[in-house]
Amino acid sequence: MIYKPCQKLFIKKHALVLIAQIEHWAKFHKIKFKHTQHNHLRNVIDFVDFPIDNIDVSIVDYRLFFTIRVNDLDLMNKISENLPKNCDNLVLVIDKYRIGPKESLIMNEEGMTAAKEMIINNVLSKVYDAVYF
Repeated sequence: MIYKPCQKLFIKKHALVLIAQIEHWAKFHKIKFKHTQHNHLRNVIDFVDFPIDNIDVSIVDYRLFFTIRVNDLDLMNKISENLPKNCDNLVLVIDKYRIGPKESLIMNEEGMTAAKEMIINNVLSKVYDAVYF
């Protein structure tokens, strides 16, 4: 798909807002991380000394997709019991070490809100609570 210049700015803005919210959460909880921007369509946040290895946010055909890699299977099983199976018509898919949406999200306000809810509230916060509390 060929993007128009205004679409590229829109996509980049929304992706960076989502990344900034994740980074803000990590800074608030004093978790070290490294943000790598491969291009305007793919960003990876690598965590240091945290059970989540990385969050890979990518945009394919004007749709947002992300995967969260958890490096502890016991923790994955513990938090997977508490993860909602349906969040705004969004199903979480869990394979051996990765969590992500079954279908990609549309790049609009609702899609960005759903992505933020899933990443920060349903995964990062639950992992943090399980490990530190």
